[in-house]
Amino acid sequence: MSKINIVIPVVKSNKFTGGPLCILEHAAQLTARGHDVRVIPVLPSPYPKWFKKNMGDFISTKKTDTLKKSMKALFAAIKCIPSTKNESGKLKFIQHFGRFIENIGLTFPKFTPLSLRISLRIAHLREHMRDADITFATSYETALPTALTGTGKLFYFIQHYEPYFKTESIDPFLTEKESLLSYKLGFKLITNSQWLKKKIKQESNLENIAYCPNAINHEIFINKNNEKSVIDNNRIRIISYGGRDAQWKGFKEMAEAVNIARHTLPDIEIIWQVYGGALLPAHNDIAKYQDLGFLSQEQLATAYQNADILLSASWYESFPLFPLEAMACGLAVISTQEGTESFCIPGKTAEVVPARNPQAIAAAIINLIKNPSYRQQLSSNGNKKATTFTWKNAGNIMENIIHTQTP
Repeated sequence: MSKINIVIPVVKSNKFTGGPLCILEHAAQLTARGHDVRVIPVLPSPYPKWFKKNMGDFISTKKTDTLKKSMKALFAAIKCIPSTKNESGKLKFIQHFGRFIENIGLTFPKFTPLSLRISLRIAHLREHMRDADITFATSYETALPTALTGTGKLFYFIQHYEPYFKTESIDPFLTEKESLLSYKLGFKLITNSQWLKKKIKQESNLENIAYCPNAINHEIFINKNNEKSVIDNNRIRIISYGGRDAQWKGFKEMAEAVNIARHTLPDIEIIWQVYGGALLPAHNDIAKYQDLGFLSQEQLATAYQNADILLSASWYESFPLFPLEAMACGLAVISTQEGTESFCIPGKTAEVVPARNPQAIAAAIINLIKNPSYRQQLSSNGNKKATTFTWKNAGNIMENIIHTQTP
């Protein structure tokens, strides 16, 4: 069995997104297979209470601990001030004051410029990295620190084409450069979707990229729609992931499409439910919706089971979980293609629509509402497809990749 380090982005104690969830699921799979796994957030993070499986050794850090270290270093620097008249005293002052700056930055990384934050990531990983057979980077912000401090065979399990998201950073120019560089640091690259694999090949001129899909929890996401005694075709529930404030999640286009569908089918009550935050408020001027807020996986499964259609209109995704979760719960799915090609097969398992096209998205909604038999067909086929994406299968693929690539 192998010693494995997995470096992840910062996580929160009680909230999560799909990327970190999938990485921890892979850590749990490797741990269950007997590997010695250590999960290291790239900057100090609390333990993720939302993840219930054994993922190995998770390095959690309390802010109070880094704050204590920073205060200790500051007091040591102050004590050195009287001796700064000589070179050795100056050196000691600089060392202690440098540790103060480092630990105060680790305590409040959000308030540091991106260039300093990169240095803080490296410092944090140097403290917690151990000798291992394999070390994984899992996002662009983990790549450079992992390349500099990682041990053993270095892998990069890429979750999305991150240069696209430079505008979400405080320093878009540096973020784009860092994310593009992350693909050329000598890692063995693994992508979570065929679209992403093709994209990185095209943009970075790289070959020999592995593919390992993610999966969903089939103990939680279960089809209970067949338990509905009456299907009311005059009242349709559509559910969407809001995508926080990210424009590329296509929320505005979804709102415009729902508005068109409502005006086209005035005799049908179209209820739109949104979870996870969104670019527009619930009572917006385009299409009002019911705000479900942040949902646990169990709550999300219930919300899916009470709906009829999953609507997604992202400009690009890379193995998004929500369409697959909805399929597993028996919903008909409307989705864009980029990053979903493994399970959203046009006209068979999903209604696939072009991105940034509200009229086409609306047409798909109207088609599914007016044709309940087609909606049921997509629901049935999608449900069967979803059952093939298990974490056991994903774990087998990942383990095979690291075995074939590690001497």
